[in-house]
Amino acid sequence: MGMPHESVWRHPFPGPGLAIRILAPITKEGCDKLRAADAIYLEELYSSGHYDKIAQAFAVLLPCKSVGVMGDCRTCV
Repeated sequence: MGMPHESVWRHPFPGPGLAIRILAPITKEGCDKLRAADAIYLEELYSSGHYDKIAQAFAVLLPCKSVGVMGDCRTCV
């Protein structure tokens, strides 16, 4: 059909939008951070040649500043 490779093999995200990938209160600052993180992540996937090897790749903004391990469990602070 002559469609560009980028259109046919594009990952389905952001899909319904960025807000669904923010697991915290949604703010302009959070959306800006997520857009930047997503752009960096996708740029790295393209440059490494892994973009077409992964079905869905996306960044998520989590409501924690650091992750650690306490005993046998992961903790979020």
